[in-house]
Amino acid sequence: MPTHFHFTLQQTEDFGIYKFLHKISNSYAHYFNIKHETSGPLFEPNFEAVHVETDEQILHLSRYIHLNPVTAYLVDKPEDYSYSSYKHYIGLEKLDFVYPSIILDQFRSIKDYEKFVMARKDYQRDLAKIKHLIIE
Repeated sequence: MPTHFHFTLQQTEDFGIYKFLHKISNSYAHYFNIKHETSGPLFEPNFEAVHVETDEQILHLSRYIHLNPVTAYLVDKPEDYSYSSYKHYIGLEKLDFVYPSIILDQFRSIKDYEKFVMARKDYQRDLAKIKHLIIE
């Protein structure tokens, strides 16, 4: 996404996710600053994390992340977004560092996962249109 990124990560050591995100953010900021001859932080400090406790939560999180570029009207289909693992999930490319089995094992087929994701495309777009409304 142009302004943020999403990861679904499994923590295997204490502070592992924190360390990983710290390294990613700092490395990219360093690269960006050198390339554009600037300095300073690139990301605001509003890191958000959700502790996933159920299979249902991780399924919906996966769908939300894969539909995010569609919701933002960057692409019409999630597989058209270059910076997504969705193509790996549906078998169109191979990524050595993405392990979708925790998601895909909950479906009878990859086609069922695709249907699961796409079933909420319009709904997620509609929610995005109204999420900034404040009801007083």
